[in-house]
Amino acid sequence: MEHSSQLATAATGVKNPIVIALIQGKKVSDMDRNKLNIELVNIITRSYFIKGYNSVGANDLDLIVQETAAIILEKYNYLTIEEIAIAFRKGAYGNYGEVRGLSPSTFYEWLGTYIMQERKEAKKALPQPEIKAKEETKEDKELFNATLIKQFKKFKETGVLEIISAKYLYKIYEDSGRINLSIEDKNAIYEIAKKEVYAQLKNERVKKGGFKIKEISDVLKRIDTNETNNTDKARIISHAKFLAIKRYYESIDELLF
Repeated sequence: MEHSSQLATAATGVKNPIVIALIQGKKVSDMDRNKLNIELVNIITRSYFIKGYNSVGANDLDLIVQETAAIILEKYNYLTIEEIAIAFRKGAYGNYGEVRGLSPSTFYEWLGTYIMQERKEAKKALPQPEIKAKEETKEDKELFNATLIKQFKKFKETGVLEIISAKYLYKIYEDSGRINLSIEDKNAIYEIAKKEVYAQLKNERVKKGGFKIKEISDVLKRIDTNETNNTDKARIISHAKFLAIKRYYESIDELLF
């Protein structure tokens, strides 16, 4: 795979791994089912390793692989296996929101987010002669919207809001006019977010050890002294967008698309 990536880079000048996966990757629809299962065993096992979870037993792993393969073949067979590996790795590292266990439904959400977010951006960088990837379908959009409605209903029932990507979802709602905040509102939410991030970090510092304590303490100090860097501000802004979405959900009784 590394050799193929080097060839793609040399031929097109592209270095984005997702773009390379689109150009050079093996489409799931072209793969033998047994080969797909073997690849998924490796990808899913790596996800467990990244999260620090104990590996599941052989029987459970087989069930997870079979169900995940069925979902991919039914809904996402136009993806390459390399794209799936990228999406699972990003998902396991928390790029698509807090991970609450690993299961086929979790993988389904990861792939949906990857398609609507990173894949869409990566396709813009495809060399024009190589544009062969399938466009997102109406069904893809409906599946993504169904995930949002499911999260909204859970929030209304439990008060717990789980968002795949606050930054991405906020942009969708802002572009569509669902969220329309004034500068004053944005500043007010930012200040609330800063206080909540500060409290979260203080709590996290108690639980962490080693270099993490110093890293968190440095962030807390910068917030205290109003000397936040770009990374700190990005963290606060992301939480502010989460709070804005939460406020929007609190103001409506039903989420419609």
